[in-house]
Amino acid sequence: MNLSDKRTELFREVRRMYLGDSVALENAWGVRGPFWARHYIFWAGNRPLCVIYEVFSPTLEAYLGAFYTNVFHPSLGFNT
Repeated sequence: MNLSDKRTELFREVRRMYLGDSVALENAWGVRGPFWARHYIFWAGNRPLCVIYEVFSPTLEAYLGAFYTNVFHPSLGFNT
């Protein structure tokens, strides 16, 4: 399916948000977790096109502000 030729309209359905730890990501990115992540489905018409899983580096906080608002995580406790 060539999406640009057909000017296909896509719909993104966010299915779940995650907050978790990953030693592999800490080693790869050189920053401590926890890490926010999400997965979503791209739909084209009534058909699922693909599933995307994204993990966000905590270094984004320098640009976007703190990620943790009213969230509980074992290594953080409650943050407000």
